[in-house]
Amino acid sequence: MPQIQKQLPRVSPINNDVEDELITVLKDMMQHERELEEAKIVLAQCSDFNLMDAFQMIDAHKKGWITAPELLDIMQEFGQYCHRDDVYTFVRRFDLDSDGRLLYSDFCDAFVPKDPYYSNVLNSRHAEYIHRGVTRFNFFMP
Repeated sequence: MPQIQKQLPRVSPINNDVEDELITVLKDMMQHERELEEAKIVLAQCSDFNLMDAFQMIDAHKKGWITAPELLDIMQEFGQYCHRDDVYTFVRRFDLDSDGRLLYSDFCDAFVPKDPYYSNVLNSRHAEYIHRGVTRFNFFMP
């Protein structure tokens, strides 16, 4: 007859307060990621939204990349006042080569949904506004 082993109570290397805080942070992160993915899907469903025009709208100097200070300035030009730390965090999160510049490919990674269907929908759209001579302040306007 096999021996039944007693299970010892689980002992965490961190105290209960820290463990509870860690679990809360993880749950919050998962909720924020879910909300972000839902927002990306909503954006992908907007028929006039495309990645190239969106990037060109914020790449004011047409360099093919933007820095956090430039993004902060552009957001303010569009009447959106973000906290400096939030903008720097965004750029750091999506700047894949960590050179302080957000390339078009990094920008796409930030806005393309993970869902393959919506990713394909968004990636298949071509630029409209930059080819029609519309000023960047009027992109995506009704």
